[in-house]
Amino acid sequence: MKKQFLLILLPIVLLSCNNSNEDKINEGFSDYVNKNFDNPDNIENIVDIKCIDTLSWKNLIKCSRLVIDNFYLIDSLNSISDNIFKNQVCKEIASLSQRKRNTTFTDFLEYYEFCDGYDNFWLNKVIPFHECTITDMEKLIKLKDNSNIYYLLYKIKYRIKRDKNTKYLKTCYCYVDNNGCLEFRNTEILEEMPITDKNFRSLYKYTRDGISFEKQYRAMVYLKQEKLDKLRSSICLVK
Repeated sequence: MKKQFLLILLPIVLLSCNNSNEDKINEGFSDYVNKNFDNPDNIENIVDIKCIDTLSWKNLIKCSRLVIDNFYLIDSLNSISDNIFKNQVCKEIASLSQRKRNTTFTDFLEYYEFCDGYDNFWLNKVIPFHECTITDMEKLIKLKDNSNIYYLLYKIKYRIKRDKNTKYLKTCYCYVDNNGCLEFRNTEILEEMPITDKNFRSLYKYTRDGISFEKQYRAMVYLKQEKLDKLRSSICLVK
């Protein structure tokens, strides 16, 4: 009987929590409108409130660690390419006759010119990212590694009056954390959202930017490897 009672009680508790967030959004929306709209009286009513996403420290940290690990992996691939070029390719080129060296000159020049541009990319982007961003990311991960804080993102549709005969629907968003704090915005982009925990926002931005930069970095390293393979092939052909 006790188990049956708990099974009945659980969905009621979950439903009441959900309704509680929606009630808070309904209550907080009026204050948001009064502070941020030129004509708050034109807002007629909320039409729909829907939870569309969940963000948590645990998931964010997991994603952030993946970004950091991938950067170290790309670095190792880059180091392998450098070692192959310095320790193997340069020796093989030096062992070729001048005539055979001339045969590989075009491929060597192509690789060298690419690396010249790559070095600028490394100095201007990769090193600053490693020295600043990854260090900050690791500090934030360590700071919040055991955090259970999460944020629910709600999409709110509301009806607004343009004139006596015209009404139309608009959309705004609201983040609700598991402590019940609300943050309204007309966009769902997180870095524009003044979420209570600034560390969360910072790590989210680092991770998002890191994923974008990682793709660029990975593409550069793979292209470098591709050109190195072409140079090695041309050396093998003239031996």
